[in-house]
Amino acid sequence: MNDDTRARIDATIEAVAGADPSVEYETAERVLRTQQTDVLFALATAALVDAARRRRRGVVLTVEREAEGRRRQTGAERAAVAERNDSERVSFLVPALAGILDDYAAALRVEWTSELLASEFAMPDGVRTTWGEATIDQHRERLAMFTANAQANIEGAARHQKAIDELSASGATSLRDLLAGVPS
Repeated sequence: MNDDTRARIDATIEAVAGADPSVEYETAERVLRTQQTDVLFALATAALVDAARRRRRGVVLTVEREAEGRRRQTGAERAAVAERNDSERVSFLVPALAGILDDYAAALRVEWTSELLASEFAMPDGVRTTWGEATIDQHRERLAMFTANAQANIEGAARHQKAIDELSASGATSLRDLLAGVPS
């Protein structure tokens, strides 16, 4: 992408970012109607790639979770292990995260400034609100979203740590080599 196209995309994003949240879609449509094909194509391409990456990540997460405890098992055994793993996540990880969150929140000091109150955030369904206008239920929804993200990140980190541990212990350089019994 050339510098001129990049500059026009940045200006387009800035125009929408500066719009009042109640008219951001209308602002985006108005700004996009003034753009040349190269800008529209670049923005559409980026949106498609982002959507595809989110979809692929969801598939990978499902595969990763199903793989926990899956070695040399029948389909019924795999389903039982997956159910047990899900149950273990809830019985161990969620309370642990809640404890960390409670401790951090207790120590946190926030000054509810006018700038913060005017700042927007997106709800899980895409609806936008501000810190000043968000209801208790909206804060709870946002908390649940962040907690789910934290849980998924910890699970992913633990899987990578497990791979590192097994590779280090075996001397193999990759999991494929480890499973094939290939020495390093």
